[in-house]
Amino acid sequence: MDLTDLYSFTTDENDPKLVLILNAVTAAMAKLPSPEAYFNILLAAADENPDASGYQLSTETPYQISCIWLNEQISCQFPSGRLLEVALDEITPPSAIRVFAGLRSDPFYLNGRWAIELQSGSVIPPAFSSNSIENLNVYGIVIEIDLDELPDTLNEGVVAIGAEVMNSAGIVSDRVGRPEIANIAIQATGADDLRNALNAQRALEVAPDLRDILEIRLRQNLDRYDNLSPSAFSNSKDNLARILADDYLLIDTRLPCNEGKYFELEMAYLEARPPENCGGRGLNEDIIDAVYGLLINGTVNEPVPDGADAPTVAPLNEFPYLAPPNTGMKAWFAAVTGRTLAALSVEGPRRILILAFAVMIILIPVLILGKFAARKFRSKA
Repeated sequence: MDLTDLYSFTTDENDPKLVLILNAVTAAMAKLPSPEAYFNILLAAADENPDASGYQLSTETPYQISCIWLNEQISCQFPSGRLLEVALDEITPPSAIRVFAGLRSDPFYLNGRWAIELQSGSVIPPAFSSNSIENLNVYGIVIEIDLDELPDTLNEGVVAIGAEVMNSAGIVSDRVGRPEIANIAIQATGADDLRNALNAQRALEVAPDLRDILEIRLRQNLDRYDNLSPSAFSNSKDNLARILADDYLLIDTRLPCNEGKYFELEMAYLEARPPENCGGRGLNEDIIDAVYGLLINGTVNEPVPDGADAPTVAPLNEFPYLAPPNTGMKAWFAAVTGRTLAALSVEGPRRILILAFAVMIILIPVLILGKFAARKFRSKA
């Protein structure tokens, strides 16, 4: 089970609610996530750390929402003991806590070819219009919860948010916090791939030894990315590397949530100013431009465009926020291609089996269409 993205924002100033969205399964098709997998979203209070390393988390046990996918419904357990079971794709009426789960259009977008060229090159390539996530779907879990339902420590200050998927034995197979930490920020050509080590950690946690390694890698990468641009780096690379090594979203539920303000709390901390926005991560943010702006220029306020500027379908302005799934042959072909590319990152014999199966699935309709065309051609001859 792979996690694709984590989003968090608040909505409705007159009746404030916290929205948490956890998406899973790259290029999702018909098969549901395993009922043996627990999808956990963890929240913890966070305070500014005086030693210039960002925020420090409360030592209290995190507030954990744990969901499992069943054949026709999602089941989510809340710390209060409340269990919500909702039919897949059911849009429930407003309430103190409501849950949605189902196959939805992936709101993420990026130009994959541009990113590969930048990752392997020594200059910033020119942006061009292309979205590698076009027509892809994900399995989304959407939780909307009244702030009054949260403990006081979580509705009166800064909150750190992370997510994970684990099996019944408590073994974590994937995690997600800030966008693209694993796939972009800590990646380096010719160096050890640290993704598996990071993804085995519990959400909101990173073992001290691994955290030191991540911080060193991040600091080296900030130098490398900075060299791609002649402009001065806007903030301390040491402090930024320390902050990024803590892989979680930060949101202040007391502040307004306007789009385009990802990393606002961290930027305010780095710039020694009061934050103006809640931070978190909205669905309409061009997150790839912001992430590369942070790595190359030292600030999300100077984004680096890749040319992908919008998702396949715009997110909704109301619950469940994620747009309905993409359908038709384009979506099917995009999903098969996406699953094939995802298989290339799986180690061992399984990679070959998945790749062979995907190629076979793609070739079968091609061969059938080829035979059909040949018959028509002969009948006309």
